[in-house]
Amino acid sequence: MRWPLRPRVERRADGPRQAGRGDAGDTLIEVLIALVVLALASVSILTAFSTAIWGASDYRTIATVDTVVKTAAEEAITQLQEQSATQWAQCPGASQVTFNKPALPTGYTATIAPQYWNGSSFQATCIADSAELDTISVTHNSNVYLISVVVDDPVIPPVLVGQTAASLAFVEQPSSSGSIAAIAAGANLAPWPQVAVEDSSRDVVQDDLSSVTLAFSPGNATCTGIENQGTFSFGDCRVTKTGTYTLTATDGSLTPATSLAFTIVPSLPTQLVYATKPPATTHTGTTFSVVVDEEDNYGNTVTTDSTSTVSLAANNGGGGFSCTSTSVKVTQGVATFSNCSYGVTSATGYTLSATSGALTPATAVTVVS
Repeated sequence: MRWPLRPRVERRADGPRQAGRGDAGDTLIEVLIALVVLALASVSILTAFSTAIWGASDYRTIATVDTVVKTAAEEAITQLQEQSATQWAQCPGASQVTFNKPALPTGYTATIAPQYWNGSSFQATCIADSAELDTISVTHNSNVYLISVVVDDPVIPPVLVGQTAASLAFVEQPSSSGSIAAIAAGANLAPWPQVAVEDSSRDVVQDDLSSVTLAFSPGNATCTGIENQGTFSFGDCRVTKTGTYTLTATDGSLTPATSLAFTIVPSLPTQLVYATKPPATTHTGTTFSVVVDEEDNYGNTVTTDSTSTVSLAANNGGGGFSCTSTSVKVTQGVATFSNCSYGVTSATGYTLSATSGALTPATAVTVVS
């Protein structure tokens, strides 16, 4: 492309010649065409970029909530562990946690509720120099997210040696009862499961160096804990499918231990999926039904949602597609469309899309004869 910065001069045998008006006109037209093409390309790029940002907003929200909850838990652990033995003995220790290192993002608030180990279970009444079960509640847009952590007191107990390991026992386990909420699919179990290696007198074998494994039932997912003086903590233990589970702790020939039952519920919705797909082929005027599930990232139907709306439409409005209603509110995460049909034939087929906000849509192709 030529840019007419100054008149063009051609060198000829009979002397220089100024460029003619026709040459300058051609160059100006080329410039104008190039500017139009660049403008159209810029609009397309900006439109695609803004659409991508809008579509990703929900996913950023999910990631931010998860990060804030984990950060709050880490802050609680750090601040409690920074206390001296004298401070720890002053009840309650958890009330001193202010979540100010660093401050939580705008729009998030956090509170902490402690319970104290009495030798066999956690209780609300403070016990000086005992381990704490701290439940951190993070609130964002009226939604409350919970995570629980167990923090040991800073006084190092004496190590008992010479004991013989005999069995395993849960000293902390996830539960959907009481103040502990059901656990979202894909999230760390809360409270973190803790398993102790015990001798025949039910004392913890503090010098035990074996390895304890937790297994989910049903299913075969496992997780491995970190040992501290005969007690294993499982801080990265999760399952992705909803249902009711128990944990079984095993360690070689030691008597295994089984946890109480706990519940896994769906995570935040991310996608739509056809539970009942539209037919691959049909005839004009023939009716059919379509069922759409609202699912989380792990394929669980989000049964807690009965407020979102799902819309159904054929590509470009083609085929004269219609249903009793093409916009339906979900009931426990499920939207049902009835009396759907096409009025125009298509040998190549129509793409039927189910959409709801920024969720990934469900699509299917139907050939109409």
